[in-house]
Amino acid sequence: MINPNGGATRRDMQSKALPKNQYALTLNNDATALIVLAHGSATHLGSTHLAALSRALAAENVATLRFNFRYRMADRAFPGKLSESIKDFYDAFQVGLDVGYGLPTFLAGHSYGGRVMTHLLVDNCLVDAPAAQQAQLKGGIAYSLPLHPKAKPSLDRWQHLPSLRHPMLVFAGDRDPMISPRIASEFIAQNPGCTFQWIPGADHGLQLTKKATNPHQSVYEQVAQRTRAWISAIS
Repeated sequence: MINPNGGATRRDMQSKALPKNQYALTLNNDATALIVLAHGSATHLGSTHLAALSRALAAENVATLRFNFRYRMADRAFPGKLSESIKDFYDAFQVGLDVGYGLPTFLAGHSYGGRVMTHLLVDNCLVDAPAAQQAQLKGGIAYSLPLHPKAKPSLDRWQHLPSLRHPMLVFAGDRDPMISPRIASEFIAQNPGCTFQWIPGADHGLQLTKKATNPHQSVYEQVAQRTRAWISAIS
């Protein structure tokens, strides 16, 4: 089932043609933007986390096309070469263009998916894409971008970002062990095209900890509302 989180509409009926278990399209008549959304390294498109994020975005009239990297389709637990995941993301972007009814399109991912997204934004396959595709692609969004491995703070992973030509939004929980405040400050200073937003009390999985300033508000609602505001601001 392509859209497990709600009934079919005129738009998301087209999702029935998508490869089973590889894509999940949530696209209703009120959508004003489409996000092609990638999962984290050890999860998949049907994870509770990604489904909740997709539902929250739908409530803000932001459509999502979730997809599985091919290593997950092959029942492998963790990614192989980064170049393979970049190609998978590019292929998902092409699917998004086909099913998105011409909506402004954004690339996004949680954790590893966000990291792959940043590489795709500077990859030659997008740089050399047809002008119409480049015009439809508006930017990137990273949910819990893994700035560094746990307990190994550095910016070694981000040497490619000076080539970034699109605006990018980055969400980070202030309880995330992969996003230290010092490294985040350096990242922000080096990448002025990135908008960085902290989520108080949230961890890497966007779950609220006991340190949350507002433990009764869903993190997914927060990030969806902020995502919608950012999309509106740059559109």
